[in-house]
Amino acid sequence: MLAKTYNEKVKNIEEAMLRLARGEYGLCQRCGQPIEERRLEALPFVRYCFDCQSELEKMAE
Repeated sequence: MLAKTYNEKVKNIEEAMLRLARGEYGLCQRCGQPIEERRLEALPFVRYCFDCQSELEKMAE
C-alpha cells in the first residue's frame, strides 16, 4: 500500500514536469483555465482547477 501511494505521487510529479516542459503547467486539463495559485502551492502536481475537480468528484459519486 505504501509503495503504491509513493508510485502514484512520483507519477503525478513526473506528469506535472511534462506539463511544465510543454508550457501547459498551471492550466486545468479539463477547462483550460488557469489553476488558482494557492491550489498549485498546496498541490503542485494538481491537474484540475477547483471547480472542475469538484465536478469530477460529484460525477464519481
